[in-house]
Amino acid sequence: PGVELSGTDKTNGQEIHMLCYKPDFPDRLEGLCHRNVVSRKKASQLMTLKIARKYPISPELVLKCATGSTAVFEQHIMHALIECGLTDKVYGDLYYELFSPESSENVLVKIGYPEPTEVIEAIHEAGGIAVLAHPVSSDCLELMEELVSKGLDGVEVWNPEVNEEVQTKLLALAKANGLLTVGGSDFKGMYSNPTVSIGDYSTPEASLKALMSYKTKMKKKKAAS
Repeated sequence: PGVELSGTDKTNGQEIHMLCYKPDFPDRLEGLCHRNVVSRKKASQLMTLKIARKYPISPELVLKCATGSTAVFEQHIMHALIECGLTDKVYGDLYYELFSPESSENVLVKIGYPEPTEVIEAIHEAGGIAVLAHPVSSDCLELMEELVSKGLDGVEVWNPEVNEEVQTKLLALAKANGLLTVGGSDFKGMYSNPTVSIGDYSTPEASLKALMSYKTKMKKKKAAS
């Protein structure tokens, strides 16, 4: 069991994603999950309304494209734009125009996520293991040191965005700070970029064993101290 939770570093507005593995009390995370989903929905509604002033899409069509999801994401809005014949791809020039921070035409809306430290605290309160997800695409490598001091347990090393050079850097950071290392596909179904197949990305056996035995190890360490 696990969940991916979003947070925002209020000092620079950087959004981070935190993985919670093996929570003993997952129900303790339901409140945070609900608040994050509500914040995401509000932001998506505002972005959709901004886009509707420029392009002929409706909130109803966006919601239809998001059927089956608990919230509306940028990819669902792009899906609606494709349905209207305004583009032929999810990730292209129009996506950059609307959702890139570097674009002067972007419609991005700040989402009211909690501080990363709050997310880590919530995960630990639920008896879970806090692992920083895809730190490269989230551009939060510099934030890692602070998160380690706040109780970060691990970092995602193997995923589609990370080349061999960055993997080596992440592994060195993990070793220096005593962090767990995991792999993940960042799979988003039809919205995955790049396309990911089953088995493309995984957690090496030694890292998986370390993850599975981590809480027992920490309990022994705490008892010894």
